[in-house]
Amino acid sequence: MLLVIPVLCCGSLVMGCSGGTPSSQRSIPASAYGMKSPAAYSEWDVKFIKGAYLSHSEVTEVLRKTPERTDNPKIRELATGILTVRNGELQMLTTWLKSWDMPAPKPSPTSRAVKELNRLSDTAYDSELLEFLVKNQQALLRLATQEQEAGKFTPARRLAEQTVKSSTGVISNMRIMSDNLKQ
Repeated sequence: MLLVIPVLCCGSLVMGCSGGTPSSQRSIPASAYGMKSPAAYSEWDVKFIKGAYLSHSEVTEVLRKTPERTDNPKIRELATGILTVRNGELQMLTTWLKSWDMPAPKPSPTSRAVKELNRLSDTAYDSELLEFLVKNQQALLRLATQEQEAGKFTPARRLAEQTVKSSTGVISNMRIMSDNLKQ
């Protein structure tokens, strides 16, 4: 079975600080990411970045524990691949927020879904983990679609575009893995 893990990083990290521009549309130095003019960002960009951060944080919380929760090598491989991507994206999202003098959001208390996952046995865990990851990817897809429509910050829009492009395949592959567990 082909396992596709999305690589959603959209290039180099953005560094720099914003000036005294209104919070609904600030700029960071163009040199921070190789553009000729400053890149504005909107309130929606901040909402997208914070939403993606929280989503990624929840997934990484779950996946860090996956190797000790399952013996399934495909689930372990999936967890490792997603962790690698999501950790890189968390760093990128944090850098963008810091460049705008904003803190990264504090991760929510452990969600009900995560608590339920932590109570499950090996096979049940694998199946529910995949369902959890599908739901998370679907929520991220909704955020990314809205970012494409309302965002102004080019790197965030690129991340959203990659998320939209890869989500269908990612969701499909996780559902196939889930179906294979039932056989």
